[in-house]
Amino acid sequence: MKYYKLILVNFYKSLIFLCFILSPSFIFSDPVREPAVSGMFYPSEKEELRRNVSNYLEFADDSSLKGELFGLIVPHAGYIYSGHVAAWSYKQIKNNTYDAVIIIGNSHRGMFKGASIGKYGAYKTPLGNAKINIDLVDKLLLKSEIFNFYPDAHRDEHSLEVQMPFLQLIVEDLKIVTVLLGDFSKKSARTLATSLLDITKGKKVLFIASTDLSHYLPYKEAVKKDLFTIDAINKLDPVGFYNCVKNRECELCGRGAVLTMLFLAEKAGAKKIKLLKYANSGDVPIGNKNRVVGYAAMIIVK
Repeated sequence: MKYYKLILVNFYKSLIFLCFILSPSFIFSDPVREPAVSGMFYPSEKEELRRNVSNYLEFADDSSLKGELFGLIVPHAGYIYSGHVAAWSYKQIKNNTYDAVIIIGNSHRGMFKGASIGKYGAYKTPLGNAKINIDLVDKLLLKSEIFNFYPDAHRDEHSLEVQMPFLQLIVEDLKIVTVLLGDFSKKSARTLATSLLDITKGKKVLFIASTDLSHYLPYKEAVKKDLFTIDAINKLDPVGFYNCVKNRECELCGRGAVLTMLFLAEKAGAKKIKLLKYANSGDVPIGNKNRVVGYAAMIIVK
């Protein structure tokens, strides 16, 4: 009897070890990523949140840019400050369906090499659970040693979470992939872009880069800085944009996410980009014009 128990124990040990080798992030994953900024960045009550997002979308316009929508650049501040700007990007995907929506942000909670891929079953908001496309997540994690899953990076991160209610309200049968970059390097962004295009071949996918622009400058100075940054993004030149940020001429917190988007566009042949809406926190009634944060809604089209 002891012999059989020993065999059974060794079998389970071997099974656990095999799972760790084949999918190192599996044993650390959680079934659902709980909301971290509900009630702070956006309403925590379901119907209030639904009305909030619907109102923002109602006052946004459709773009006249023709072609296959490839990617969005959207802000990630509290809705009272940036929701009306984000809605301009999201208005363009209304009534669309996707095999996956891939949301890329920069970690605000710490530095690490490469990217952390959110290996959850779903992202929870007051509107329900946004399902993760776990097949794409697993494929992405196997693409490079710089891709891992760091739960602490995702747990309190707002840049991805605030995109969910817009997507949940607009996209039917929503399936997402969430990516947080922990550094700002051409290697990480280029590797991520190449890997994402490889695993999504033949699929209908939307890419989203989450970023705010300049932080805490006086109103007029912020507008000047932000328009310079937007102009650098508009060139669709990832290396030029990278140099602009490194030289501190461009300012944005989601620099790695935008750099990845520009590499994605370059590799996919997406050559049209349009600024739909620019504003900053000084443009809302409660905003302080002495210290503002900039926001832009942009789209990229193939």
